[in-house]
Amino acid sequence: MRTHYVRGTPTPISSSEIAIASGNLKFPVLCTQISSEDPLIRTKALAKLSGGLIALKGDAVLAVEAGIVSRLLALLDEPDATMRGYALSSLTQCTTVGIGRDALLRDDVFPSLMRPALLNDPSVEARRSLMATMAALCKSTLDAAYVVESGAVGVLIAFALDEPDELARSRAIDAVANCTRLPSNEGVVAAVAEGAMELCVEVLREGGGGIVLCAARLLERLTHWTDGKQRALDCRCLDAVCANLQHAMPEVRAECARTLANVTVPTRGKLALVSECTEEFVEPLVFLLGLAQPADVQLAAVAAISTIAAHPKVRKALNVGGAIDALQLCTEDDEPLLQDAARAAIKALQWQP
Repeated sequence: MRTHYVRGTPTPISSSEIAIASGNLKFPVLCTQISSEDPLIRTKALAKLSGGLIALKGDAVLAVEAGIVSRLLALLDEPDATMRGYALSSLTQCTTVGIGRDALLRDDVFPSLMRPALLNDPSVEARRSLMATMAALCKSTLDAAYVVESGAVGVLIAFALDEPDELARSRAIDAVANCTRLPSNEGVVAAVAEGAMELCVEVLREGGGGIVLCAARLLERLTHWTDGKQRALDCRCLDAVCANLQHAMPEVRAECARTLANVTVPTRGKLALVSECTEEFVEPLVFLLGLAQPADVQLAAVAAISTIAAHPKVRKALNVGGAIDALQLCTEDDEPLLQDAARAAIKALQWQP
């Protein structure tokens, strides 16, 4: 005779209970070890954490539920630079899960992270980890709003202006850029008011690799805003933007072309382009229309040409520089969006009053 079993409603079990049931006690043990009075034990435990032990989201959740965040924050005052770097790296990994970001907010982490002692840490790795943590936290809309309200945007910009290490500067710029993604303009307003525009222009003029891309992205985002366009023109950004239209990285070329289009929407921008850059922009823009360029770069260049062609001197310079011939080739591209944009740009260049 068969016996039939009726399944009951399962009782909710927390991830920490699952860890205990499966014998996975490593995180409670590590929490105890990183608070040990023995510096060797603390260092070994922190090395395990920062070495990828909580890289997986499931492990990060278990670590946060075990109380790891508050213990890591307490270690930011450690005199040993290596241990501070390990602690910051582990905090960054905790921010990959919502419960980790919530724990950091609950502990009012931003004043702790933005202390002069950490911002001026003699260890480059510690400063890099600090900015990586800030950039990761600011990816969340709630956390970014908290950063803006706390005034930390100005601190991040000041750090990026003074920091000698390029990677740490790049991560600080990324953190500011993440704050500007808020649905409202609060992040953009705060960034512009605190000198983000001047920072971006300085980085573009200095040149480089990854950090230039970070600055170009932030500048493009800031210039969507009307006051951002005016502030960019106040900073005389156009020469720096035009100088990077032929940057080695296609992403930088595309961002600079988009920024050129944004800034030259107002008449003041077109006049500044003529007076500050003379014909320095013509050859790079025609170069960006080449078939060897990625489609997004070509589209950005076409958009810039359509915008600046409203000025007669710019229109004449582009026509003399061969822009129409290059745009004609774009109309034969396989991408319909590029074809339509190129035809519109040709009409703008051929317009006569």
